[in-house]
Amino acid sequence: NKWFFPEYTLEKRKTANSQLNEIVWEGIKKRAPKLTTEIKTRINYELTIIRKKGFSTYFLIVSDLALWAHDRGIVTNTRGSTAGSMVAYALGIVNINPLVYDLPFERFLTPWRPSPPDIDFDIADDRREEVIDYFTKKYGKNKVAQICTFGRMLARGSVRDTARVLGYPYSVGDRISKAIPLGSQGFPMSIARAIKSSPELKDLYERDNDSKLVIELARQIEGNARHISVHAAGLVIAPNEITEYSPIQLDPEGKKIITQYDMDALDPNVSPGEAVGLLKFDLLGLRNLSILGSAIEIVNRQSKDKIDLVNIPLDDKKTFEMLSRGDTMGVFQLSGSGMTRYLKDLKPTRVEDLMAMVALYRPGPMAQIPEYIERKNNPAKVSYFDPRMKDYLGKSYGLIVYQDDVFTTAINIAGYTWEEADKFRKAVGKKIPQEMEKQKEKFIKGATANGMEEEKSE
Repeated sequence: NKWFFPEYTLEKRKTANSQLNEIVWEGIKKRAPKLTTEIKTRINYELTIIRKKGFSTYFLIVSDLALWAHDRGIVTNTRGSTAGSMVAYALGIVNINPLVYDLPFERFLTPWRPSPPDIDFDIADDRREEVIDYFTKKYGKNKVAQICTFGRMLARGSVRDTARVLGYPYSVGDRISKAIPLGSQGFPMSIARAIKSSPELKDLYERDNDSKLVIELARQIEGNARHISVHAAGLVIAPNEITEYSPIQLDPEGKKIITQYDMDALDPNVSPGEAVGLLKFDLLGLRNLSILGSAIEIVNRQSKDKIDLVNIPLDDKKTFEMLSRGDTMGVFQLSGSGMTRYLKDLKPTRVEDLMAMVALYRPGPMAQIPEYIERKNNPAKVSYFDPRMKDYLGKSYGLIVYQDDVFTTAINIAGYTWEEADKFRKAVGKKIPQEMEKQKEKFIKGATANGMEEEKSE
């Protein structure tokens, strides 16, 4: 396995496959006592792919971590596409049965995906260090390190730093910096682009010699690493000494061992074909999970009814009434004034309504929220852009809400294969302009060939 353990022997691989198989079937019996044909088929399908790709060890390590944290009362949560894996559900990595929510495994892992799966593991931030200590003791201090991240000289910062080093008054760097427009997510602003798009910056560059000198020098250092710090979540485990794969150092505070390679250089998931080959574990500390853990402790201390997070009913009428009234203070992702206003209009009655609101409440999709609310409260307003979409957009009243909806549309409407749809999803999700342009042509051509008018495909 070129990603996880570079010296992975066939013998070790067979052992890991056997262990995974045994633990998965034991786990699913506890979580789904009634083993339906659908569950068995799904697990066998997933295990075949996981074993073939050589990721058994990865699943075993994350499962061990999840169960260890659960036994110690550490509140954790696995988010993202892992929820589409029945194997992860059986192992206790996620607490959602993917069949209940029609979550495809292919969103998480496909036989054609060149990079490893990515399991995002959130931990109560006041107990994250316990988890890292467990990892370090279990796999060896000489094999475990947190990942570094480099703060880089972006357009505005490089201008300010250059003006400061040259000894100019603060106002000089500040004036030039403020003339540089802000970039957008995935498209950071460069000085070259700023000169073209900002008349004020262009005027400073052409008419003021001091500004021209600062801008010229700033262009030469733009993009360089400025300082090193610790990545918020990333951690790697090496099969042998970590120094055989990455140089290491102490973090700026002198307490943690960190790699001197950043995530791009270490993890093939980020840079396929270019990275060292160590697989990154995402262990993100979340304050809200710490608050949740404290709340459970308080309730369990004062009440006879003990709370088990995994088994909280999802159809609790009082909870939906509370949210419909706008009593959202302290509720993770639902407490902002904008979201609260939308919830009062929506009057949620099922967990899918909350899922959709969290997914839609971000730049871009936010424009669809009033339409979602109107369709929920008035079923006559529900319509489908194409009748074939009814099969998978029924729960969201005909609106595209999730990434899953995006690539399911590519498959059902434009005739994509799962492999092609995953590339399509990645291009859209990562906002890669060149790839999106290619996909646009491919999608329109495929949808038209599948019976849709070209104008509608567009």
